[in-house]
Amino acid sequence: REGLISLCRNALMEQAKARVLNTQLQHKIAEYLARKKQTDDRPDPGRNVTDQEKRYIQCMAVLDTLHQELRDTKAKCDLQERELEELRTLKVSEVQQAMKDFAAYKKETALTAVHSRTGKKLTQQEVDQYLELESRKESDVIRARLENIKLQNKIHRQETILKQKDQLAEGLHMIDFEQLKINNVDLNEKIEERNEEITKLKKKNMATVQVLTHLKEKLQFLQTENSEKRANLREVEAAVAHKRDLLNRTKQTRDMLRMDNLHLRQRGGLVVHTALLRDFEEQKDEVGSVEGPCVCACVCFNVITSLERVTEGASGVSKGQTPGANCSMRWNEKED
Repeated sequence: REGLISLCRNALMEQAKARVLNTQLQHKIAEYLARKKQTDDRPDPGRNVTDQEKRYIQCMAVLDTLHQELRDTKAKCDLQERELEELRTLKVSEVQQAMKDFAAYKKETALTAVHSRTGKKLTQQEVDQYLELESRKESDVIRARLENIKLQNKIHRQETILKQKDQLAEGLHMIDFEQLKINNVDLNEKIEERNEEITKLKKKNMATVQVLTHLKEKLQFLQTENSEKRANLREVEAAVAHKRDLLNRTKQTRDMLRMDNLHLRQRGGLVVHTALLRDFEEQKDEVGSVEGPCVCACVCFNVITSLERVTEGASGVSKGQTPGANCSMRWNEKED
């Protein structure tokens, strides 16, 4: 059992050392990559591509070798772990068997033993109680030992880490100081940029405030002007409504006058038609100008007929009407 505990302790110590070494190597790789990034920010245009390919192939070969070593180490550790596990299982079974044999021996001895004060033998129940109490105490001792081993291993790991940190403290402190200086320069540049941006934003804010003030004043002026125009609009709308009412009444009056005029024209006859009156007057003048010669012709015709009537006598009367009578009848029709 002690051998197994020592083996486990050695394995834990090796694991702690491996972890510390891994952490240190990772720090170194990070620092190397940071320095390389700072130096290789601007790529060299004259660098040959073939050299880069060779370096890449070499790096890949080294990486494969490291992977193979890691696999070999892992297989070896797994094999060692299985062997230790088998050995631990065997030892644990042996220890448990020895403890059972020892417990049986103690029980047998206790049953045959005699109490020093009373001179009586111990009962089965008392022996079982003593053995159970001893078993609990033994379990507590085992737990305390395991806890002690864990704490000792932890102390040893912490001491190892502190020693290694002390060894790397100087170089790491210098590297951290340089890195902090670089970070400080970068932060100062960023602070200057932010200050410039803040100055620009302040100027822009002042210009915006001025523009906003001007816009507010203009808005107030436009609101006042708008209220005045709305008042004028209401007055104009009222005047338009009044004019519209007057227009409607005027249209109604016009329609009434038009109807009255139409009725008067219908009842007036020729009085309202100037052209017809003028034509009637012209026709009347023409009739008057023709009437004189017609009267003379009729008189002459009557004289002639009277002479014929004298000469012919009663024969002309018996035959019917004469041309003079026809003429007189036509004259009478014209007069009518």
